[in-house]
Amino acid sequence: MKKILAIAVALLLAAAPALAQRDETIYATLSPTGEVLSVEAGVRVEGEAGEYTETGNYASVEALSGQVSYADGVVTCQIEDGQAVYFDGLLEGAVLPWTVSVTTSAEIGASGPVDIDIHIAPNPDCADAYYAENLALQMTLSVDLDSARVVDCAGATQTVTGSTATFAWIGLPGGELNAHLSLETESFVLGDIQIAAMPMNLGDMLGDFDISQLTDGGAQLTEGMQALSDGLSSFEITPQQQAMIASLATMETDDPDAQLMQALLNQFLPMLDSLDTLKEGVAQLNDGLNQYVGGINGAMESLLRETEAPRSFAGAESTDSIQFVLRVPAQSLPVEAEEPAAEEEEQTVWERITGLFGG
Repeated sequence: MKKILAIAVALLLAAAPALAQRDETIYATLSPTGEVLSVEAGVRVEGEAGEYTETGNYASVEALSGQVSYADGVVTCQIEDGQAVYFDGLLEGAVLPWTVSVTTSAEIGASGPVDIDIHIAPNPDCADAYYAENLALQMTLSVDLDSARVVDCAGATQTVTGSTATFAWIGLPGGELNAHLSLETESFVLGDIQIAAMPMNLGDMLGDFDISQLTDGGAQLTEGMQALSDGLSSFEITPQQQAMIASLATMETDDPDAQLMQALLNQFLPMLDSLDTLKEGVAQLNDGLNQYVGGINGAMESLLRETEAPRSFAGAESTDSIQFVLRVPAQSLPVEAEEPAAEEEEQTVWERITGLFGG
């Protein structure tokens, strides 16, 4: 009986799917204007030895390492201890979580000023908003400094390696990313553009920093502005009181103390005329400050919230990590076709002989 039980347990363990760590990266190639040309999923699986299976919406699957097969929407991997399995799956007709628009003010090869504008936004046609709402964007654009001079790169972080300058922009989860670059070029070509999307949790980045210090400071500032606004609103002078003050300020007197009081009143009267304007200005400033602090608090709450568990874009039941890499390959100047060399006419025997003697 014990022998039969042991055999049954062994069979069950052999049939059980392997426990594995799964990482997914979606690679998309875009046209120079941002249209999607191709989408592929690069998957890495590592874990216990055995058979690992997952579902997938692939048109085809290619094994990059290890044993991988794909049939009827199921990927099957044979995992060996300590050996990761890599495979690449083609996703036909995939709708990316973002739309990308790239516009340039000049054609390739043009000389002179060139403006490059890139706009990335959540794609409303994507069936799952999870990716756009939970993944942060980082975009880089390369510029060859031997053929272009940078005129304006506002909002970008710049690094230079040799003759190549790389500009980087960041987009927060759920938002849009807008980038602008102005160049002065000798012969314009659009450099390599790469857009990476990955999970970002500001709480992990801040470490021990207490974000409540920032939000509490904003609340104190708005309370102070509200108190100033309330104080100005409660300061009211009737027309009769203002007329009496004006009369006292212009009354003739030889009393030095009265003259000093009149000088003070004459300085005070212009303030009365601008009091209403001051009240309106403070009220508008207070409203704007409340909106600003409210926006900051909302953004902080959004960034500090826990990121949802990763979801597979390729259709697997689960994944341990997900990221996207979108790329617009660098353009190159068209190569001018060389004119074919003129064929030499074949010489006759007599022409060859006379040529030997300089004839």
